[in-house]
Amino acid sequence: MIVNQPTSLSLDNSALRYHFSAWEVLLEVIDDFDRFHQETLDGSEVTWNLEFQEYLGKSLYELEQIYTYLSQASEIKLRSMVCEVSPFLLLANSENKFKSGAGDVDFTELRTVDAVDLPALVNVSGNRKLPDDFVRSYHGVRSQRNKIMHLGAGPKKFDHLEVISALVSQYQCLWEGKRWFKNWVEHSSSTRYAHFHDEKYSSEYTGVILYVPTLSMLLTKSQFRVLFGFSKSIRRYICWSCCEAACVERNGFDPRDLKTAVLAGGDQLNCAVCEEQYRIRRCQCRAEGCKGNVILDEDDMDPMCLTCGSYYEEP
Repeated sequence: MIVNQPTSLSLDNSALRYHFSAWEVLLEVIDDFDRFHQETLDGSEVTWNLEFQEYLGKSLYELEQIYTYLSQASEIKLRSMVCEVSPFLLLANSENKFKSGAGDVDFTELRTVDAVDLPALVNVSGNRKLPDDFVRSYHGVRSQRNKIMHLGAGPKKFDHLEVISALVSQYQCLWEGKRWFKNWVEHSSSTRYAHFHDEKYSSEYTGVILYVPTLSMLLTKSQFRVLFGFSKSIRRYICWSCCEAACVERNGFDPRDLKTAVLAGGDQLNCAVCEEQYRIRRCQCRAEGCKGNVILDEDDMDPMCLTCGSYYEEP
């Protein structure tokens, strides 16, 4: 009997862990610099551009981590896609193991298809064909990963925008139709940091929501739409449930910088992160200097302006 057969779901979850681990390393690198210089890093108006490039030059170890995670995410996701048909399609030259007659055979100890052959295997075994651009990127990243793993020869230049492009393209191709933020929150709840989630100062939402300003600066319009699910130019509003779950104010952040919800119809708000829907009404906010007119209107929640975050007092 063959035991420990992989499932498509278990491999998919593993691939997502690598994908979001790559994002977290990248965003930590960028946020560490921004914390000292407080400047935008979107490639258009970077006052500290020279210093930033020098800083990235000293962050090549982190870039090696990102390439390793990026490669692992793609490889394991492709194996997951093959498993949707049958895990046995992953086996390669395992006849001797089966002939031994020594009892149960552990699937994890069998030789499986080499990573270089996975795109072709996916194309012939499933109902979808991988885009040529993805296959080229897959082999390029895999080659870079092999240099890192076997020769310690990592990349010589850290282009953060190029890495972002690779990560967005990976998710768009391999998890088409899935919700990026939902997957990220699920990943956050399964990391070692989840041990410290006390729901008072941190939760699985904290490490996700607090990166929203950085993502908003760095992502292009098309990348933003892929990950957030709506246009970058559309007006966004505070999702108070997300901000409370992420313990935003206790961590010293301003909810006005962390807007993740958009209008959906005349009296409804949808959040890209928690995916909750909230009823709203149109009333002019009474807070000084605020021109907002979108007020939370849920029976079990206090009315508040979702533009500035202040509580709304009935006239």
